[in-house]
Amino acid sequence: MTLTLSGFEEFEKKLTTIHERVAEKALVKMDGSADRATRRMKQVVPVDTGELRDSIKVRWLSREGTKLEFEIYADAPYAPDVEFGTVHMTARPYMNPTIEEERPKFQRDINDAVNEALR
Repeated sequence: MTLTLSGFEEFEKKLTTIHERVAEKALVKMDGSADRATRRMKQVVPVDTGELRDSIKVRWLSREGTKLEFEIYADAPYAPDVEFGTVHMTARPYMNPTIEEERPKFQRDINDAVNEALR
């Protein structure tokens, strides 16, 4: 009786490049998540002059290899006062609720990215 394995080279190649494929797919999903969250924050942030809304941005901290990291921030000087409140002003959070709303979508997107890379 003879047992012949075929396709092992292709399987081995997939294994050695899987981290790159996962990172490539995850980057696309993370871009989408960052865009969704930023748009949502701009929809729910309290607006007086529009300065705070217009200061909400995404910054990629790392997009190299398998290290993918971004942050969403608002650089208006009073952004923390609106999010967390002060002794003179009640908090009107727009970032944390949006992040919590986006979290399950983000996790699902990353799972999808891994599954797509494994195909």
